[in-house]
Amino acid sequence: MLSLSIYSSSQGISIALHEKQELICFLQKKIKQNKIDDIFLLIQKLFKKNTSKIGFVYFSTGPGSYTALRSVKAIAQGISVVLNAKIRTVNEFDIYLSCLNDKFENVIVFFKNYNKFFYQFFRLEGKIYRSQKEFLNGDLKQVYENIYKKKKKLNKLVVVSDFEENVSNLRGFKENEIFIFKTSAKDIVSTILSGHGNASQEISYHHTYYE
Repeated sequence: MLSLSIYSSSQGISIALHEKQELICFLQKKIKQNKIDDIFLLIQKLFKKNTSKIGFVYFSTGPGSYTALRSVKAIAQGISVVLNAKIRTVNEFDIYLSCLNDKFENVIVFFKNYNKFFYQFFRLEGKIYRSQKEFLNGDLKQVYENIYKKKKKLNKLVVVSDFEENVSNLRGFKENEIFIFKTSAKDIVSTILSGHGNASQEISYHHTYYE
């Protein structure tokens, strides 16, 4: 059975078709003028292949742009109805955490979405990363302040982000304590297979973040 993943970030849009863990097709495109309209072109191109066996549609519920998340959700729901496929979702932070090959006791994940940063602290409990608080939203200075505050209290802290420039001014961290990942639709499948997928379709966004 095939699974279709749909993904949007401030930098680009992508879709991926998998048969279990095997990647069948991957298409991506940069976003122009903060619009994800080209995602329909990618889906149209992918649907020229044999997609009748799609049994699952995956997408990220954010946090991120409310408009982009709402659009991706609507597209996923439409495809799900037409193909009688089940929807599974993940949140953006779990995608980044699943990219880590090793487990770390304390992790801060932060990523840029247009002119803002979303960030959250996670602690490893057994084999699962859990956060005691909701994600935060702010500028890079606020992210750094939060990181240094956590680092002062903890012996070890790992930072995960999406761009090298985001962490270029961080001080006091070793090379193996900072990780950069460029996430896409391909990563949603591995995140779900690692146990993070759920059936909730509620999108996640900061209450002051409606662009």
